[in-house]
Amino acid sequence: MLSVTLGENVYTIDYVTALALREIGRPMEIIKKAEKGQEPADFGRDLDTLVNWFCLLFRNQFKPAEVYEKYPADRLITDITLAALAVNNRVSSVLSAFPTKAAAARKQEA
Repeated sequence: MLSVTLGENVYTIDYVTALALREIGRPMEIIKKAEKGQEPADFGRDLDTLVNWFCLLFRNQFKPAEVYEKYPADRLITDITLAALAVNNRVSSVLSAFPTKAAAARKQEA
């Protein structure tokens, strides 16, 4: 089961649908460009593409506006990238919950 917490709401899915895999192309292009250090021509448009795909991943249980309003900015791109890479590599079963915590935050909790 995969979940995302947006404010007080928790949304879950039992598995990643084939539709999320089908629509992974444009998000992966954006991620690959970023990995190469290429600056986006239109950061807002690329971010919208990533956020829209993240909503699709969770079967559109929430709208992009809710993501922008309630998701921690410092985790947004990292978490969507993690999700997209897992789906693209067919290992989405390793995902469990979003937002993730940074490594430093996990060490402090231990």
